[in-house]
Amino acid sequence: MDKALALGDLIKNKLSETYEPVMVDIGSDSDVKKSGTELKTAVFKVGDIGHLCILRMNAMLNLMKMETVVFCPVNRDIPLINLDCVKLMKKDTLIIELYDTQLVPYPQNLLDDFELLKKSDSDLADYISEGKHWYDSILYPCSYHKTGSAVNERFAVTADKYIETYIDQLHATATCDSGEKKAKIQDFAGKLLENGGPAVNEVRKLFGDDFAERLVMQYMYGV
Repeated sequence: MDKALALGDLIKNKLSETYEPVMVDIGSDSDVKKSGTELKTAVFKVGDIGHLCILRMNAMLNLMKMETVVFCPVNRDIPLINLDCVKLMKKDTLIIELYDTQLVPYPQNLLDDFELLKKSDSDLADYISEGKHWYDSILYPCSYHKTGSAVNERFAVTADKYIETYIDQLHATATCDSGEKKAKIQDFAGKLLENGGPAVNEVRKLFGDDFAERLVMQYMYGV
């Protein structure tokens, strides 16, 4: 697998330096195949911190590879983070999204740390998702959306820096009410399932509504 697609390994290894991610058994749902598409799902409980999910999808005779990583801290009041890397033939796309699932506003100086990382790749082309989205109001502007050819090594460096910065902030963030925080994440996951999106819609089409609901609610967001 290309280095740029190893997002799950990057974040799991970094978390393992302090916490102990433990894999959760999800049975046959961990590897499903249909119509030339294979989706592998790995779910981890990360101590008392939260929930980690790593998805890897291959399609189009391996011409398209996608990795999605979701990390949901439930006892730290830090933004929800989703990471996606897509390789379609010779084109790479990296998306790192930070969402306002806060109980109290997140300090701007901490968000500025991510903004600096984003600006360091300002010469790369933006990946633009046209139209309005249900999550636009809670997506932090310091999120990262870039695309291009022969840029996977730069993407790997950027992803590593985003992850390192995020986990450093996680260490320094005070604990919060896990029930209230989980309710915020559940609301986010429910809206994603309800409103859909390219990946969710494709999963629903291939593997059915029941699997899509398990994937989004239980496996991706741990609710």
